[in-house]
Amino acid sequence: MSAQSHVIGQNMEGGVRFVVLSHETGIRKDRLRLTRPVKKTQTINKVKTVRYTSDFYYVDDANKNCKPPTTIWTTQQAWTSMSFPYMSDESTHQEENCIGFKTAYPLQKEVETLTPPEKFTQSCSKIIYDEVYSSLVTFKDDLPEDCFDIYEKAEKRKDRSLAVRPLFNFRNKSVDDKTPDITKSQVMYIDFSVYAPKDETTKKALTGRALKCNTEITGPGNKPMSPFDICGKPGFIQVVIEWLGVNWLPNNSKMAAIIKYKLNQITWKPAGAVSVPRLLSNLDVPESEDQEEGNDAGPSTSGVVDDDNSGSSGDDNLDDDFDDPTGKKPAKVEEPEPEPAPAPVKKMSAAERRAAVQKSKAK
Repeated sequence: MSAQSHVIGQNMEGGVRFVVLSHETGIRKDRLRLTRPVKKTQTINKVKTVRYTSDFYYVDDANKNCKPPTTIWTTQQAWTSMSFPYMSDESTHQEENCIGFKTAYPLQKEVETLTPPEKFTQSCSKIIYDEVYSSLVTFKDDLPEDCFDIYEKAEKRKDRSLAVRPLFNFRNKSVDDKTPDITKSQVMYIDFSVYAPKDETTKKALTGRALKCNTEITGPGNKPMSPFDICGKPGFIQVVIEWLGVNWLPNNSKMAAIIKYKLNQITWKPAGAVSVPRLLSNLDVPESEDQEEGNDAGPSTSGVVDDDNSGSSGDDNLDDDFDDPTGKKPAKVEEPEPEPAPAPVKKMSAAERRAAVQKSKAK
């Protein structure tokens, strides 16, 4: 596996450089970095809140900062479902009330026979998580004291998940048994990027078919698909994720950090269209396509996983609030030297980024 990064493109006018990483390029932990935390103050409903955020960036072969780093993960057997308002009654869980979509993306177990794409997915998720965890020490003087207190608690108990929300989790054994089922594959619940327009009269966010899905979905024959086309259907997906950054000490959370990411693209194929990947026989995927869709707190309408109320990778959402079709429920590294933040750059358009990712996947 090559250790070099692969710069797919850049916007010369805006000075933007971005990078797409896959098993062909590999990912180097010494090149993935976080900007120093920035304190942001905002007022919501006349209540002032303070947030600390950092952005991910990746240093390319030309020693230039690229952001956000984007990764292409291996194809996995997965289940996609609709999301509904938090704590809503199950009788209302119909298509017209849907507020978003999510996919349950499994992580292969660590064995010697993993394929290069599987190894990349594992190493990528670990490097990203380790960078955030170690940054609790690196940025100790830039963050509230509570962050480091949580870090010390996690170190004492030898449980990193107490400080940084894990990307992958074991599902619970059953609705009534909250014990993590370690015999199954760990799962990452990834929200689609969704925008909810507002009703012109009521000013309320629209739901169901009125939702605008910004995550590009490609089906068999490279045809575009709607998220409704794949909900409730077992299939195989390849995901393209943009790693945006970190929210430090997010509101209403006991975590010191939550990783922000965005689902850029997925490629979907029905379960019968490709051979079943190895090791996934222990992942419960219903044979019937007439199952009920799952429910949970739902993603933010921005489609960006950036707070403790998000439907993806949320510790609270892995328990009582998730009801998937299978009946199952999810359940001191070396301190780096602080790195200077990259120079401000102009954001690249969605069309430019899609073209770059397609170029990478075609290679």
